[in-house]
Amino acid sequence: MKKNLLLLTFILIFQSGCVTEEVKSSPGKMPVADRTLLVYLAGDNNLWQYMDRNIAGIRAGMNSGEIPGNTKVVVYYDTPYDVPRLTEFTPGRETLLKEYPEQNSASGAILREVVEDMSLLAPARHYGLVLGSHGTAWIPSSAIGQLTRTLDKNSGVWPETRFFGEDVSVSPAGYMNIDELADALPERKFEYILFDACYMGSVEVAYALRDKTGYIISSPAEEVADGYPYERVLPALLAQTPDLVSVCTGFYEYYAGHDDPRYHSATVSLVRTAGLHRLWQATDELSRTAMEADPDVFAGMDTSNMQHFDRYKRHFLFDLKETVDLLAEKSLINMEQRSRFESALAATVLYEAHTSYCFGEPVRMSCGLSCYIPVEGYEELNEHYKSMEWKCFSSFGQ
Repeated sequence: MKKNLLLLTFILIFQSGCVTEEVKSSPGKMPVADRTLLVYLAGDNNLWQYMDRNIAGIRAGMNSGEIPGNTKVVVYYDTPYDVPRLTEFTPGRETLLKEYPEQNSASGAILREVVEDMSLLAPARHYGLVLGSHGTAWIPSSAIGQLTRTLDKNSGVWPETRFFGEDVSVSPAGYMNIDELADALPERKFEYILFDACYMGSVEVAYALRDKTGYIISSPAEEVADGYPYERVLPALLAQTPDLVSVCTGFYEYYAGHDDPRYHSATVSLVRTAGLHRLWQATDELSRTAMEADPDVFAGMDTSNMQHFDRYKRHFLFDLKETVDLLAEKSLINMEQRSRFESALAATVLYEAHTSYCFGEPVRMSCGLSCYIPVEGYEELNEHYKSMEWKCFSSFGQ
């Protein structure tokens, strides 16, 4: 099957008229670009057809005439039909930098290797990173099988979605936990990280990556499997000063105005990581105050009417601000604490946009970050939540 798909891929590349060259220069002699964008596509799963289109979008964007000079995109792409490859895209040219053996691309060790290869083969003064695959926020791989989809999600009414870090070439399937992802990335190498994946707009995820990058673009909810319209957003990603708000609006407007109403589902936010510690301090303070007044405030919290972003039978991703608002409504925190939280949130989430519905689920509000609430009945997740750096709402011990 892989051979047939590989042949089809070669035919499509030939018919597209693309010129692909293999790098022959010594890595130490590589010219230094102003900016290199690494697009890491862990597509050895059911997303490969959509990622094929993502690469077509990258190709179109690079050849649009709007790309700043001396910039490049380097794509690591792992698919079910071929071995992983690292390819450099510049206007009018595609260069094969490296070919890898079959491997688990949902592995921190592989991500680290690819980052190192990119740095040697496509060095730049500034770097950006796109991470595209399946994802479930901070949820550990051991718990993924315990999350049950709603019937509505399985009905076929909605387009497919994507989420981060799955590779089905290994058995059992490989997944990349958030601590593994954080360990794989060098500190502050990438000016921004864009998650082209579902559910990664989680405060737990952002806090785990706060020392890795300056900005994070992500979605608190699901993403349509088609992912980002790269032909639209590449100029902003590669600009001398990246226009990350334009990247967010480009994503939001693409889906909010899509010709197919089923695709009118988009949530997106831009997080400034320098604000995350202050946000943690404010949230930790008010959560401790709330638990002093009511030790079971989180374990017994009624989440049935709260804004959730996931489509699982037991919801686990809730709006961070609404959670704090609920504590204030119950008079468990004071207004000064709430004000400090809101100020810290405003300094952290620089942009947020959401459609009124996301795959049929109403989105009446979004602060741009989801959070976990360790209520009773989530034992398989509560234990792992206690090991996270962000565990502000844990009534099971700090």
